[in-house]
Amino acid sequence: MSKDDKKRMKKVHEVKRREVAIDRQVNDSFPASDPPSWSGAISRVAVSAEQRRIELLARRVRAEYLEMPGLCLTLEQAQRLWSVERRTCKALLKSLTDDRFLHRTERGLFVLRASRV
Repeated sequence: MSKDDKKRMKKVHEVKRREVAIDRQVNDSFPASDPPSWSGAISRVAVSAEQRRIELLARRVRAEYLEMPGLCLTLEQAQRLWSVERRTCKALLKSLTDDRFLHRTERGLFVLRASRV
């Protein structure tokens, strides 16, 4: 066997030892009866990403109303302006109304609350 062959064999054995050590570490990190919940972790990331998106949207809506105090929009207009589905837009506008940031007029227009102007 040449020196190069011996070096290659040594590297192969070293890689296999590392793989075995990693496998042991992973297997010892949780009991077999309780494997990690990858789906749970993924859903938490998805929920937090959705929450973050809604928070950014709410910040944008607040900024636009403060920048243009005379802005008055219907639900449909707001939905088109911010490119969101109806349910999300309705919930967002309700939240801003409940926070007393916006006021909904009798005609269904969402306007900046008078105390904010």
